[in-house]
Amino acid sequence: MYDQLIETFIIVCVTGSFSKAARQLYLSTAAIQKQINQLEKRTGLTLFTRHKNGVVLTSAGNLFYHRALELKKSVQKTLSDATLIQNYSEQLKSLKVGTSSIIPASHMMHWLDSLHKQNIQCNMELVPISPSFTDIKTITNLFKTETINCLCMYHYFPLDENLFDFFFIDDCHISLGIPFSDPLSFKKSISLSDLSSQTIVTVKHGIHPVYDKIIHQIQNSCENASLIQYDNPYTIDIFNSCVKNNYLLITADEFSDGHPNLKTIPLKESFTIPYGMLFLKKH
Repeated sequence: MYDQLIETFIIVCVTGSFSKAARQLYLSTAAIQKQINQLEKRTGLTLFTRHKNGVVLTSAGNLFYHRALELKKSVQKTLSDATLIQNYSEQLKSLKVGTSSIIPASHMMHWLDSLHKQNIQCNMELVPISPSFTDIKTITNLFKTETINCLCMYHYFPLDENLFDFFFIDDCHISLGIPFSDPLSFKKSISLSDLSSQTIVTVKHGIHPVYDKIIHQIQNSCENASLIQYDNPYTIDIFNSCVKNNYLLITADEFSDGHPNLKTIPLKESFTIPYGMLFLKKH
């Protein structure tokens, strides 16, 4: 079962040291070391090789780390689904889901299928909406002005938990949309370090930490790369502009059919962004 020891282990893996994990968790380094020692004793595994400058995963630890991430995701999804079913059972009987060409509903369809297999009643109607929503006010207005009771969206900016319930469905992997005219389109996968001298379109810095990390990495590892940053979610005009001007687009796997002249290629680096359903709370 997923617990705090495994959560601490994941944070140590991400930060690369007990001291950095301690700062992130507001604990002492000794407390972090104690939790990792407890986890190693409980599992009978040596998860890390300790060094002066930090820790390195052992082969067993590396496997345990990736399985722990899968477990964490599974627990999050189970809790999210159970809470949704408990709190929004009436809405599930007649879901009117706001979606657009820029916010595909494919993940939601897989989720809906899983509910049906568990004999949970859920009827869905897709309602076309404008894709241009980037703040609390515009999202609230969508619920008030459109005939929707739910919005499928990427969770890429902070939401007021007093106003909204967000239910996680899946993690979407960040990819690159590349015009077929660009030689990079022949690659099976791409690293951000391959993007020197390219013009890259992305979501504006400060909207989501995942995009912030990508922007930071491009700026520090890609010589002569230019960034075009947008406040709003991508529109068809942005897709067309990338094709016309041979720009690369930071996008997601789900947009593989977003434009016939853009090829979606996975990044070698692993970046994900949560996708799910948003409900306006009733007060």
